Amino acid sequence: MKAKESIKNIASKIGVGICYGIGICLAVIACFYVFEIFDFDKEEYKYAEEIDKEQLVIQDHKLIINEENRVEVIGSMQNNSDFEWSGVKLEVEFYDKNENFVYECHDKIKGKILPFQNEYFKFECSSCGKSIPNFMEYKIKIIDAYGRKLND
Repeated sequence: MKAKESIKNIASKIGVGICYGIGICLAVIACFYVFEIFDFDKEEYKYAEEIDKEQLVIQDHKLIINEENRVEVIGSMQNNSDFEWSGVKLEVEFYDKNENFVYECHDKIKGKILPFQNEYFKFECSSCGKSIPNFMEYKIKIIDAYGRKLND
């Protein structure tokens, strides 16, 4: 009797596994189908490594030490192109007095930066809720972006 119950239990688990597998495959197929419906034209989009350094520019920025002794980065960006930019990711690198790298943080600007518009940003740099190591200088740069040409 126990052998039959054991076989039924194993068969049941195999059946459930097959159902999960079919479900995952259907989800993947649906995702591919959605991308085909929207017809994302790869020629129309640009990524950070293709950005002309004058198209998307960090205009000004500053650091503020807040009440919790954490660093906040505040600044603005200018879109000097006819591309709509989204998913813009910024990186701030911190260096000690000997110009040795000590810390970095990243943040993504929410929303879109429309052609020839300014966008303001503010984000906090912290190390798992603690203040970041002592630093003397910092550098900020764009490390990723996703753009779509709006005007032909």
